[in-house]
Amino acid sequence: LKHSIEVSHLAGVMAAELTARRALLPQIFERLRDRPFFELLSAAFGTEPMDALWARAARSLPLPEGDREALASLSAAVGRYDAARQAAEIEAVRLRLAADAEELERFVAARGRSFAGLGASLGAMAAVILF
Repeated sequence: LKHSIEVSHLAGVMAAELTARRALLPQIFERLRDRPFFELLSAAFGTEPMDALWARAARSLPLPEGDREALASLSAAVGRYDAARQAAEIEAVRLRLAADAEELERFVAARGRSFAGLGASLGAMAAVILF
């Protein structure tokens, strides 16, 4: 969950860098290189085709499979289109990642409430049995 939220945030940062600052991909990768995904992109930029590098970096992340593949799908857009189109593609994936993270967060919270209720019930039963 933590990784999904962080990747969603970083995708937003990248989209903003492309449109607001008109930064080039190597500049963005270098600026964000303290994050594992961007560290790989920065270190390997220019050593293989951008689409292959992006997909490989995306698939290396500890994300749910669907989120990894959504991020990897950006390999068809990043570095190929103008900044506005790349930012739009990135933003669409960012929204999906954010929605997936919110859904997972709701699931974990509901699951926690279920376990808390079960624990309280078992505690009450144990108290009745013991006393």
